[in-house]
Amino acid sequence: MISLFKGLVSPLLAPIVTRMTPKERRSELNPLFQHMPVAHTLTADALHRILRDAESGNTTELFGLYEEILTGDAHIQGEFSKRKLAVIGKPISITPWDPKNADDVAAADAVQDLVEHPDWMDAMKRLLDASLFPVAVVEKFWQPSQKPGRRFDLAGLKPVNYRLVSYAIKRSLQIQDVRNGVPAGTYHDPDRWSYIVHRGHLLTSPDYWGGPMRAILFWWLFATMDRDWWARFIERFGAPFLVGKFDQADTASRSVLLSAFSSASRLFGLVISKETEVEVNQVSDTNRGEVFQNFATFAQEQISKLIIGQTMSADSKTTALGSGASGLHGEVRDDFRNWDNMVTGNTLRTQLFADYLAINGLPGRAPRAQWGGEEKDDASTTATVVKTMKDAGLQVTDEAIPVVSERLGIQFERASEPLPTQLPPAPGRHPDAALAARGGADPLDSIALAGSADLARAFRGALAPVARIVLESTSAAECEAKLAALTAGWRPGEAAELLEHGLIAFAANACVAARVA
Repeated sequence: MISLFKGLVSPLLAPIVTRMTPKERRSELNPLFQHMPVAHTLTADALHRILRDAESGNTTELFGLYEEILTGDAHIQGEFSKRKLAVIGKPISITPWDPKNADDVAAADAVQDLVEHPDWMDAMKRLLDASLFPVAVVEKFWQPSQKPGRRFDLAGLKPVNYRLVSYAIKRSLQIQDVRNGVPAGTYHDPDRWSYIVHRGHLLTSPDYWGGPMRAILFWWLFATMDRDWWARFIERFGAPFLVGKFDQADTASRSVLLSAFSSASRLFGLVISKETEVEVNQVSDTNRGEVFQNFATFAQEQISKLIIGQTMSADSKTTALGSGASGLHGEVRDDFRNWDNMVTGNTLRTQLFADYLAINGLPGRAPRAQWGGEEKDDASTTATVVKTMKDAGLQVTDEAIPVVSERLGIQFERASEPLPTQLPPAPGRHPDAALAARGGADPLDSIALAGSADLARAFRGALAPVARIVLESTSAAECEAKLAALTAGWRPGEAAELLEHGLIAFAANACVAARVA
């Protein structure tokens, strides 16, 4: 559908495209009307009510609570930051859909302007929220371009506040209208020209059920309540306490002892008679709150498993020698990173890059976005495999070069063949001896001696048809037409240079063969 629209964009349709292109923000919310905090008074019953409201389509409190939790909980914030940094903490590369297609290469060059926009990083941070949130929405708007051949440039990428995301009317995603920064009572669907809508998780349940973050809520609540209970326990039983003993019939000693106890917190001491007995007691070491600590640790481990798939990076534990636990945890972490990389890149390609090319009438297909490459060990393995295959007489095909580039995070291209150094010998005799036997030099000798078997051997694999076309063509026109069809889509100048060297080599070899004969 996108490619069809791009094919229809013409000077006649340009005014229509211009009117469709959003040039102003529609969802800019005044901070005074954001979600009101509820986490500090939250109970289990209140949390159940918030979930029931969300399941009915009213997700305002639920999404607001999500943002409060990410802002106020050190453990959850740290784990989620790890997951985001695994993607956007690496350099991004924009690769053409087909590196051999000139239009795709030009499209990738044009999209590079989007990556360099000042709003790019803020937009990426919001899109990656959808790894835990059920959805993330970013607003995009455009401005007239001053660049030759462009109609519009990106004016801004702004995160849409979750206060404006609603499912209350249609049980499908809508954006609440905003007038002068104040939420209105009306809603609109997020059209593709104005918004990027990203879902970066694996769940298929409706957005208003809460997404992956829902599984964290009660672990977070219990861990928070456990923390409060733990603090109260330590406050009450963590410090030593006093036990006074007096004669049951001695009321005066009892009064003096009570007075001394009431002053103990201010004086840090007691003033009593010799006959009054006071003991300093302390709770047993086995009752000092280990149960609270163990529960808090267990809750945090469950949260870490959900966010980054493992717990070792948050709390390193001793494992048996050779258990391979660290390698297994690393593989799980890489699975999460690769998924975030792939799904975020696909959203950008279909909802930002493709629209930018369509708005500007650029014919190439939308490029791919890739953050970094494989981890060090995996990249080393890939490089070793490629080298081993080359040593065995095999090589990576041109079609596989983009795959290797994506895995290693570096753009590769095939190296050019070396220039000729010597002439291929004729069967049974050396051409230099044959030429010498004829006596004297010929103007063709310099051309022939500049040829090489290396050039002839270069026309193999994907280039094998070049040699076949030259040998089998019955006319120059037929040869030219077949070569033009073969080299369609090559980079400008690449086909001409290669064919020039090839034809010279064939001509030189033919001249030498004739002279030797």
